[in-house]
Amino acid sequence: MKLFKTIIVDTLIGVWFLGALISIVCLLSYNDFATTQIGNYTLLIIDSDDMQEKYGYKEGDLLIVKRNSDKTMKVGDSAFYYDSSKKSSVLVYAGEIENIIPVTPSESTFIISGVKVSGEYVIGSMNKVGVYHHAGTVLSVMTSKWGFMFFIIFPTLFLIIYEIMMIVESFREEREEDE
Repeated sequence: MKLFKTIIVDTLIGVWFLGALISIVCLLSYNDFATTQIGNYTLLIIDSDDMQEKYGYKEGDLLIVKRNSDKTMKVGDSAFYYDSSKKSSVLVYAGEIENIIPVTPSESTFIISGVKVSGEYVIGSMNKVGVYHHAGTVLSVMTSKWGFMFFIIFPTLFLIIYEIMMIVESFREEREEDE
């Protein structure tokens, strides 16, 4: 019975540790637009049903979007982009590329659904997007202030206090054996 308890506790600690590690990596990888960007990949969390009708993405979906070079994007492709024209927030939109205007050999300006977008604000094409249903909701909760506090900080404090109590208890038992 003790072995079974140890296996269950170790499994739970392992799952918790993996979740904590993923949350911390996602938070440390935030870009200027408060989205997780790891290398050429951006994690987009769909937080409304606005994209469901046209693109099929539902609220709570996690999208992994690869940033293509400006040269590989073509007119007619659908793409995600940041719109920071509203000073209070940065929103992610999707639309069809209508025109590509080269600025330098490596940088272009895009016209996406009638909006002029600098190449640095384009997240990536929708051609090869990884979609994970409901994972966006989980990631959103884990990387929120309250979620991070309840799922990462509090359990860490609990484990530290538990370990200190176990050390103190082992010293007491050792002292009682010596007497």
